[in-house]
Amino acid sequence: MKNTPPNSSTSTGSLRRVDSGIDSHSELSVSINGSSSGDSPSCFQKLVSVVKPFSFMIREPAGKWIAWTFLLLLVYASLWSYFEESMRPNESGFSLVITIILCFVAENLIEKIPTPEGMPPIPPLLASLLVGLALRNLPSPVNIAVYIDNESSKKLRQLALTVILTAAGLEIDPEAMKKVKYAVVRLAFSPCLFETATYGILAHFLLGFPYGWSFMMGFMISAVSPAVVIPSLMIIQKENYGVKKGVPSLVMAASGIDDVLAIAGFTVLLGVNIPVGIEKDIIYPDGMNTSLASNGTESDFNIGREIGGAILEVIVGGIAGIVFGIILGNIPPKTMQHRSFVRGAILLMNGILWVYGTEIWGIEGAGAISALVMSFTAAFLWGDEKEPLAHGWEYMWKVFQPILFGLTGAMVDVLTFDAETVGYGFICIIVALIIRLCVAGVVPFGLGFNNKEKAFCAVSWIPKGTVQAALGSAALDAAMVELDTVPGHEDHIKWGQQILILAVLATLFTAPIGAVAISYFGKKLLHQDVEDEEDPMKKDPIEELGSDNKGFQADDIDSAVMSESDSMEMSWEEKKHPHPHHLEGIEEEDANIKVERTGF
Repeated sequence: MKNTPPNSSTSTGSLRRVDSGIDSHSELSVSINGSSSGDSPSCFQKLVSVVKPFSFMIREPAGKWIAWTFLLLLVYASLWSYFEESMRPNESGFSLVITIILCFVAENLIEKIPTPEGMPPIPPLLASLLVGLALRNLPSPVNIAVYIDNESSKKLRQLALTVILTAAGLEIDPEAMKKVKYAVVRLAFSPCLFETATYGILAHFLLGFPYGWSFMMGFMISAVSPAVVIPSLMIIQKENYGVKKGVPSLVMAASGIDDVLAIAGFTVLLGVNIPVGIEKDIIYPDGMNTSLASNGTESDFNIGREIGGAILEVIVGGIAGIVFGIILGNIPPKTMQHRSFVRGAILLMNGILWVYGTEIWGIEGAGAISALVMSFTAAFLWGDEKEPLAHGWEYMWKVFQPILFGLTGAMVDVLTFDAETVGYGFICIIVALIIRLCVAGVVPFGLGFNNKEKAFCAVSWIPKGTVQAALGSAALDAAMVELDTVPGHEDHIKWGQQILILAVLATLFTAPIGAVAISYFGKKLLHQDVEDEEDPMKKDPIEELGSDNKGFQADDIDSAVMSESDSMEMSWEEKKHPHPHHLEGIEEEDANIKVERTGF
């Protein structure tokens, strides 16, 4: 019989420290194994001793990375089991999946890079864009992106475009727009239009673009990136910089509308420049060969018909978006269980239907407008109930962001870069950005902003990336489709490639600079709002406790409130200067803080 240590419990279910120094864990271990340390180890103990050195694999951080790696390998394996031919090395499916996986990994790694306190993290979209560029342009065998099928890449980018369009509609805050009224529209429209006009003029003279193409590029590149602007502004807003005057709210609300204008303008001009859908039927009603347009026969090619066909697409998309948005805003009923999930599914599926379906119906430009307008209309009718969907779309965007930016980067062939395109392109980007900053610093009038706050509004308008990735290749895609059906438009391919190059350059140049500028200048140009600012001599009762009592929580304060019988025994001095623990609520009346004692 074993000797039981003094004061120890013989029950294996009792876990308590013993006086002899043997803790409950040791006692339990002996009881489970059924043998003391002097006995020969059991098979289970031998197995534990073998596995123990590898226990780090089930603990963070290694366990997390192993789990994700295992998941990604299973994703590839499951796709290989279904698409065996395509998932072989140097095939389209294999290259597509590996590119997307590496973009996911790159975004997660770049988020781990530490940044100075108060500064935003490096925008993850840059990691995906650079990985896509590298996998397309590095020497073999790294350049796996060259094997990606253009049609598969286009379909995935269109799916990501659907997600970002519906997300943009959910981000527009109707209440914030009501508060700042026309200032949101001024801040959204004016800088975008002035920057677009600058691109339209400079790209025509420096790069040789026709005005229709240069203004189309201007609309696309002039859009700001909510994916960069909003996270940077949230850091400023959490620290109460400019909150009382609504500076961050104004910029966030305007960023969504800015994208609406940019997408609409780009869509109209894309239909004008490359009529491949309903515009072609309007421009050439008799079915004549559209190659006549390239030969300059004005009797067959009418600019009025071009613009009319493109605007018709926008009208169709807008009407469809409003109608389906109203329907979605009222169904399912508010009493239905899991209504947020049903709303999100209907919103996403409807967006996919219009983005993909309009291409089949010959009104491709209507898809983006319909998805955007539908999302905004439904969100307006939902009110505060849109918040669960907005949060869900944030997580969904984390999935589609590396897909969109990675595949966009994989489309760029650096061999097509030439000194003229890059040099003149940078001149266009810098000059247009300066014009935008000047206009954005002027238009927020009538809101009581001082010059520093107006300057911050201008700085917040620097970052680009989201719309540029979504639409940067759209002109090139349309030009390739046009070339397959209507020969004689090789110049459209060249211009489409140049627009894609400038979209990538604008993203790489402005996204990191803009993110850092918002966080840095936000603290330099905006006033930090503090509570009780009207009465700076009034201190928070909790702060008066001193550093020794900072650990008290709300529950401690509530439990410390004196009972009525105890309060009757308080001295006159205690009644005159009550202990902060006796205070329960703080009410603000007429800008003065009134502290009420409770419990008596």
